[in-house]
Amino acid sequence: VNTYRRADEGVLSHMDAYRLSGAAEAWDLDLESYLGRGPLLVEWAERIEEALPAERLEVTFTWRDDTQRDLLFTARGDAYEALLSELRKRTFGR
Repeated sequence: VNTYRRADEGVLSHMDAYRLSGAAEAWDLDLESYLGRGPLLVEWAERIEEALPAERLEVTFTWRDDTQRDLLFTARGDAYEALLSELRKRTFGR
């Protein structure tokens, strides 16, 4: 797990779960502590899905071609539905 100090003095953490065998290993890395500090970005999140909060924002990257990717945002919970709604309004005007 890598932790980065943000410009606003908050913390952003990044976990690559590729080598983890499951949720138990994520808990062994003190996942709960990272979740309490601020945003946590998790690559290969499906490997530790049982350890993740039920309410969260999922972002799925897929390759469109050699230089472009598509992003699919999926909200899990009311707070993230509201966040995506605001993002849609600000980005696309709807």
